[in-house]
Amino acid sequence: MKYKYYLLFALIFSVSFSIVLAEEKIQAKTFVNDYANIIDESTESQLNQILNEIYNSGTAEYSIVTINSLEGKDIESYALNLAQNNLGDKTKNNGLLLLVAVEDRQYRFEVGRGLEQYLTDLESSYIGRDYIETNFKNQDYNKGILDSTLEIQKILFGEIPPINKAEQKVNFKPLIFIIIFFIIFILSMFYKIWIFKQYNKKMKDKKYFKAAKNATIFFGGWGIGRSMGGSPGGIGSDGFGGFGGGSFGGGGASGRW
Repeated sequence: MKYKYYLLFALIFSVSFSIVLAEEKIQAKTFVNDYANIIDESTESQLNQILNEIYNSGTAEYSIVTINSLEGKDIESYALNLAQNNLGDKTKNNGLLLLVAVEDRQYRFEVGRGLEQYLTDLESSYIGRDYIETNFKNQDYNKGILDSTLEIQKILFGEIPPINKAEQKVNFKPLIFIIIFFIIFILSMFYKIWIFKQYNKKMKDKKYFKAAKNATIFFGGWGIGRSMGGSPGGIGSDGFGGFGGGSFGGGGASGRW
């Protein structure tokens, strides 16, 4: 009977120990950490070269981590735990992480505090949508990760003008409507003043006064009403000496495919 208890205890201990080891194994310790085995050798070699160039330039410490499952955790906290005090220079806080959870069909760009002004949440979302999601839906993980990394490299190296980084096009339609309504409002006020001046100078007849008053209310009210209305808005590479330990504040973007 005791033998069975010992056996059960040993089994539970071994399973628990295996889980702990599995959790400790997932680390952003180098440029490419492909725990899910979705990146081929050729792509990994290209990624190592690109990430090493970024690392040596001093602009960012960028690591890619792929895992099979989040094990029930949310990807934001998972990525933050991987990156915090692990990626990025302690002074520059320029760490950057791409986390891919294959079975959960989720990804996350975790951006260090020092990079948030260069790689904004909007830009991270744009890159994820156009490169990660588009290719991952076709199970082309290599192209998705490589293309997104190349795009990030261009942004970090200043090769893409800010206006084009995330296609941040300004929607001028609401502004045009506001200007038009403001002009109408001003014109209606001038019309109101003109009506009253005409009344004071020329007319004292009650009928004319009544007509002028009605016209003023109509145009003035219409202008004000319209002006108040809204409008719809439209590793292995030379030079790599290990990562640092920068700070992260939750900047970045998450997505699914």
